Amino acid sequence: MAEQRQRAERVAARAWCGVDSRASGLEQCRAMLSRMRSETAAPGSPWLVAALVLSAMWWMLDLAALRHGVPHPADDHWEDHLIAGHLLGGDGFRTHLIYPPLWGLRDRRTLTVPALVHGPVLPLLTAPALRVLGPARLDSVAPAAALFALLALIPIFRLGTRHFGAPVGAAAAGLFTFAPATLEAVHHSGSVVVGAALIAWTLDLLARARPRGLAAGLLAGAAYLVRPEVLVALPVLLWLAWRRRSSTWPARGAVSRPSDPALLLLVGFVVVALPWWVHHARAVGSPFFNLTSYTLIGFWKGRPDVSVMQDFSLTPARWPAVLRAELPGLLPKWIAFFPHAAKNALCSPSTATGWLALVGLGAAWAGGPRGETASDPRTPRFAACALLLALIPVAAMTLTWHQRLYLVPFYSLFAIGAAAGMSVVARALPAWAQRPRAWIGLLALLLLPSSLPAFKRAGDEAHALARRLVAEREALARDVPGAGPAIAANARLPGRGRWKPAKGWPRLMFSDTPDFVAWTTGRPTLWVTREEFERLYPRRGSGDAPRYELPPRAQVAGFFHDDFRNPASVGTLVRPAGEDRGR
Repeated sequence: MAEQRQRAERVAARAWCGVDSRASGLEQCRAMLSRMRSETAAPGSPWLVAALVLSAMWWMLDLAALRHGVPHPADDHWEDHLIAGHLLGGDGFRTHLIYPPLWGLRDRRTLTVPALVHGPVLPLLTAPALRVLGPARLDSVAPAAALFALLALIPIFRLGTRHFGAPVGAAAAGLFTFAPATLEAVHHSGSVVVGAALIAWTLDLLARARPRGLAAGLLAGAAYLVRPEVLVALPVLLWLAWRRRSSTWPARGAVSRPSDPALLLLVGFVVVALPWWVHHARAVGSPFFNLTSYTLIGFWKGRPDVSVMQDFSLTPARWPAVLRAELPGLLPKWIAFFPHAAKNALCSPSTATGWLALVGLGAAWAGGPRGETASDPRTPRFAACALLLALIPVAAMTLTWHQRLYLVPFYSLFAIGAAAGMSVVARALPAWAQRPRAWIGLLALLLLPSSLPAFKRAGDEAHALARRLVAEREALARDVPGAGPAIAANARLPGRGRWKPAKGWPRLMFSDTPDFVAWTTGRPTLWVTREEFERLYPRRGSGDAPRYELPPRAQVAGFFHDDFRNPASVGTLVRPAGEDRGR
């Protein structure tokens, strides 16, 4: 009986590899090696090379030749720089950019708080660059983000090729590269680009006949530490990794079956995420706390814009109770935001190509015709998972704020779906338009009306931001004692007890662009608007500052803008009370 069972399992293993059990041993080995190669290297490599070369040329033109991608003072990457500096100084994951709800968690000696907004991956990647380049040269992260956008094309191409054919894979890579939101993300939001690359690689490892569960779990965990919404995607990824017992493969030299890839995925995810959960649990008592979850009740009526994240009284301890109290009244917000969220999704990767994603993924889910070279029976499941994953940013935009960059981490799926949709639509066109080069050209024509204006706007924005950064750095270097070019105060930022404010100048600053101000001056900086600052420190009276244990007015300063989001708006310094303007 044991011998019969072993023989049956060997036959099943050959069947999984597409090997005829009646073939000779040499033919069986060749067939198995061919199947293994098809799982690791998608066919149609000339298409991939063309996509990579075209994408590299695009980013070189954008960043090197035309010098786009100038950072905005309100970009998030400045805080990653701050955390990286504290890591190099031995402080751990801490920052001197202080969100008002976290003011109570500050170290009173160093005026730093635990990092509870950004994950640890980007600061860890930034720390070596900060060590090598120094703070004066570490400015824009656009080149690094472009590199991750380039790396994302490999799994995007593989996924598209495996399920729909090499032309679809190449077209999806092009759509991802030239999408207006990808351009904006590379310039100003590197985290969503890194998240897109990690999610694409995770999907590539899972959407195979032989899923790499553990490797995919490690990458999914890293993606979660960059983009917290990946935690919501985990059940879908587990479903994509799951295989029936009959479709598993025998271990080498043994008859026992290996661990289920879904289980390995979960193990890898937890291994990566667990230390960060411990960090949060020690800091605020909840492993899953993230300050950005405050936006669930923000951007609406009594809590406009990001004011909910600037509320000193809304501490992490109070957050669960406040959320439960306000949750019943949020339905009107969701009803109002959903059309905007749906519109953003239907206009992705671009305004004229978003509808194609529904066509392509819908046809694949229904078991419709696949690409010319693809014959993967798992395509319907992949399409169903892609549709479910695409709903995650739609839900996020409905529940929080309809910011289209929330879509970028899942743009690989939108790009593959749109390319597959175009290949489906092409079948209804004349014979000449059904050739891959023809329908890819038509797809490019649909993309250009969105991409070219976005490229033009990026250039105008870059010029305005370059002037703004020069003006603000000069103002801060001139008016804040101890701050120098680019700025020298950063050189003494990291380290316990090494930071000392200039004598007679306030140690604590307030700003509506606190990431940039904290990085530029080295001063601990609280994120508030000018209106909130004047409420805390009115010209007459004590204001609300004593209530939150803030320093007296003479011991603080501010840096505010008329409209901090406007690239041309230059900030002005609000000096300590009674200080001479000519100092």
